[in-house]
Amino acid sequence: MRGFYHFYQAPIAVTQERSGNLKHIVYDAVNEIVFYADPANYRIRQISKYGVVSQAVGTGSLGNSSDEGELPASSAMSNPAGVALTHATGAFGGHLVWTDTSNHKVRIWNRTTVPATLFGVLVPAGRVATIAGTGSTGNVMGAALSSTFNFPTGLAYNSANGYLYVSDTQNHCVKAITPAGMVIAVAGT
Repeated sequence: MRGFYHFYQAPIAVTQERSGNLKHIVYDAVNEIVFYADPANYRIRQISKYGVVSQAVGTGSLGNSSDEGELPASSAMSNPAGVALTHATGAFGGHLVWTDTSNHKVRIWNRTTVPATLFGVLVPAGRVATIAGTGSTGNVMGAALSSTFNFPTGLAYNSANGYLYVSDTQNHCVKAITPAGMVIAVAGT
């Protein structure tokens, strides 16, 4: 069977910019899965190599998760936007990271079968955790879990230095989350 019909409200995750580039989408080459943000339905979805669309993360209801170490299907969110994969290897497709935009956080799904320290946060195997942001708006740098964002949207992971770059939209800047779990400004004010 090749794919299913799905209805999406405002599928920002797979829209095309004027430059022709797709945004809010990431590809796991190891497992041949496309992940994309579906902000209107409060989920991160995945498309298999066979074209099957399914839920990867999210409850499908507007919310704000305060429980760390929750299962991906129990992770509430509000307008997820940017998606990225981190720590990928030849045999591992990477951990899934997304911006929980209206909750002013950056969250991660540890896609392995063992606990892992990711950006300074110990994340249980197969679970979701916040790696940056308190949930309040602001522009505080420093320890990632004490930092603040104001509508974070885009993400990019640099495997050379291990930094996760976050576009902090309403603060008009780009921040980086270091492997040690610190938030630093890299561009803008």
